[in-house]
Amino acid sequence: MKFSKGKEFNIKFTEVKIDLYSRLMDGMEKMILSESFSRDDAVNMLVLSRKTAFIASIGVLDILNEFTGKFAAAVQDGKLNEEAKKSMMVLLGKLTVEIRKDVLMEISSEEEEHLLKTMEKEIEAISPKPQKRSGSVMSAEEREALKKILKLLKKNEINWNKIKMGYSVKDKEDRSIAHIYASVANRPSSILTKSLSDDQQKALIKHIKELDSQAKLVKEGKNIPLPDGIEPEVLCGILKDIQ
Repeated sequence: MKFSKGKEFNIKFTEVKIDLYSRLMDGMEKMILSESFSRDDAVNMLVLSRKTAFIASIGVLDILNEFTGKFAAAVQDGKLNEEAKKSMMVLLGKLTVEIRKDVLMEISSEEEEHLLKTMEKEIEAISPKPQKRSGSVMSAEEREALKKILKLLKKNEINWNKIKMGYSVKDKEDRSIAHIYASVANRPSSILTKSLSDDQQKALIKHIKELDSQAKLVKEGKNIPLPDGIEPEVLCGILKDIQ
């Protein structure tokens, strides 16, 4: 039996779309506001997106697939950081526009651009801003990170001296081979290649990719800045090798 696709069908179909889209938006809002995620959350989101696929437009599906991908990554991490949350809120805004285009069928490019810009401004307004630190005060997170490095240095029997806003790492000959500073010191943490012997330079060059640097800088005696994202365990492993 075939259904007649007349005016009555179109009205009913639009009502079904609006209902399902509303449930989809509610589900996405719940995910963004959640403090933690589980596998069940991922399954629920997947089922809801599959239901939406029956009636959704291509534009809606494209945005939904991108959202689902970001959500799956958040489930793996067990939480949603602020950057990912902001990104998903932007997608939620884009999805709103695509749903409006699908349901109302009429929206100009100028109106679409205006809506997206307005929603992005709203997201910026409610997004947490990084706190400014005054003077030479270290954040609690940075203090903990430095403590972790010190524990690893001690564990690997690597000597160090305290210097202003940081630490000077020593080799077995008591030469400074690295300076590790807190960011508020406004000095780059780096490995001091001028202090290294030929053997120490060779050991350092083996780790040059981990330091996002070049071997020629070591040979030229240039300081090698430590990458911002280097893990304490990796850093201490390098320092141990050039002892």
